[in-house]
Amino acid sequence: MITIQNLNKIYPGGCHAINDISFTFDAGVYGLLGPNGAGKTTLIRLLVGLLRPTSGKIEIDGLNLATPEGQEHARRVLGYLPQELGLHGILTVEQELDYFALLKGIRSEVARRKEVANLLEQVGLVEQHRLRIKDLSGGQKRRLGIAVSLIGQPHLLIVDEPTAGLDPAERVRFRNLLSELGAEGRVVILSTHIVDDIAQTCRELVVIQSGSILFQGSVSTLTKYAQRQVWVTTNAYEIAGLDPSQLVSSCQKEDGTETRFLGQSTPLARSVQPTLEDAYLLLINDLLRPDF
Repeated sequence: MITIQNLNKIYPGGCHAINDISFTFDAGVYGLLGPNGAGKTTLIRLLVGLLRPTSGKIEIDGLNLATPEGQEHARRVLGYLPQELGLHGILTVEQELDYFALLKGIRSEVARRKEVANLLEQVGLVEQHRLRIKDLSGGQKRRLGIAVSLIGQPHLLIVDEPTAGLDPAERVRFRNLLSELGAEGRVVILSTHIVDDIAQTCRELVVIQSGSILFQGSVSTLTKYAQRQVWVTTNAYEIAGLDPSQLVSSCQKEDGTETRFLGQSTPLARSVQPTLEDAYLLLINDLLRPDF
């Protein structure tokens, strides 16, 4: 379990990157969603101990991360996949995992061999175990990054923008892997600005913007709040006066160009079922008006 209480981070110069954030995560996969610059990466770095908060408290399994005991516990139970992997291109996949297992404190060569074999199987890299990292695809490198973060079988896993730059097939494979890890009783926190990754992977999410929480709860609840606030029309005159933030997509149909838009209805528009992306766009553009 990870608990955050009244967390603040103010950088030199007065930038308030994290503003009084509080939440608790238990077992499962949780989404941390927000636009670029919202404070997601700062929050992740606070959670993994790379930054110190200006005020507030982070507890992992009831131990304060600011104490030596909490820091030692975090090192044992926490796995982290950053945006930039920092892998050693000259090493093979197997050598890289063996290297990080040694750094993680697994001294026995037999134990490391067993750990590496299990991880290769878990992330689907058995056939690539002798390939040099520089020869892997982007998706394979991401899966190797997950394997590195899983050394020692941590029960808290934090991943930062894991599917950025991946092709659709690798994104699906990676999301399925995260779902499997969450089903094993781990706390998995997925930080991203890609809404579809959250929709396909997480039941619960936190949306942040400008360092503050805009929404905390289930994906279905946020989507439900967007009912009758998402519309489509093929009449170009109806969308002429809309703000660009209200326009979601345009698609060519037999009877003209169908435009999906957010907010107030227009006379010829019809209501459609909202997606998580619709609800998210309504929320961050201050168009969603539910009673949270």
